[in-house]
Amino acid sequence: SIIENCISTGELTPTSSGKPVLAISRIVNNTSTQFDTDLLVKRIRTALMRTGAVQTTTTLNLGETEDPLAKEAMLLEEALNEDTAPLMHNYSLSGKIIELTTRTDNLRQSTYEFQLTLSDRRGLVIWEDVKSITKQGKKPSVGF
Repeated sequence: SIIENCISTGELTPTSSGKPVLAISRIVNNTSTQFDTDLLVKRIRTALMRTGAVQTTTTLNLGETEDPLAKEAMLLEEALNEDTAPLMHNYSLSGKIIELTTRTDNLRQSTYEFQLTLSDRRGLVIWEDVKSITKQGKKPSVGF
C-alpha cells in the first residue's frame, strides 16, 4: 500500500524521545464526488499506527481539532508545567484526490488519482507517492 511505501523509505527517523510525531494535514477532495475525507484520514492514521513507526496526533491539525478534550488537557498541562515543551510534530502528511474523466459514446471512465506528500516540520518534502484507481461504467453510473 501507499502507507507501507512511505514507511519503508526509512525517512521517518526516530527522535531523541522515541517515535516521531506525524500530524495529518489537509486531504483535499478535488473530484465531482462528495465524500467525507475524514474517513480517508482515519484509514491513513490507522495504517500508520499499525506500522509502529510513528505516533499520530488528534490535536495538531488544520481547522477543527478532532479531539477537543485532549487538546484542552494538553494546553492546560503546558500552561501549568513550565518544563513541559509544547507538542510539535516532526512530520506532516498532506494529500489530494483528483478526478480525470473521459467519455466515449455511452462509456464513461473516471480515474481517481490519490496523491500523498510527507514533509518535515519546515515544509521540505521528504517523500511523495501517487496511486490511481480507474472506474468504468455506462453513463452516468460511475461513482467513487
